[in-house]
Amino acid sequence: MRLLEPHNDDRGRVMELYREDWLPLSVDSQAKQVLLSVSVPGAIRAWHRHTRGQYDWLAILQGRVRVVTYHPDAKDFSTSIIDGSTNPAAVFI
Repeated sequence: MRLLEPHNDDRGRVMELYREDWLPLSVDSQAKQVLLSVSVPGAIRAWHRHTRGQYDWLAILQGRVRVVTYHPDAKDFSTSIIDGSTNPAAVFI
């Protein structure tokens, strides 16, 4: 996870959502797409699996999000709750 750094002025706010140098050194990947998803309170986004070596950055800018990841090699789940309203963050998945 990476906390995002908002830059505020009288026009509003700007934040970097992705930088190539944020990737772990072991990942040889270039961004292919950047998405913005806005969900209604209580919405659940479907479980899905990336089988072709895809990695994502999930940016939480407002509201609370529970991120659950499954690690098939370890047969283990991990859960994080992120409050983007107080600490905007991006999670590398």
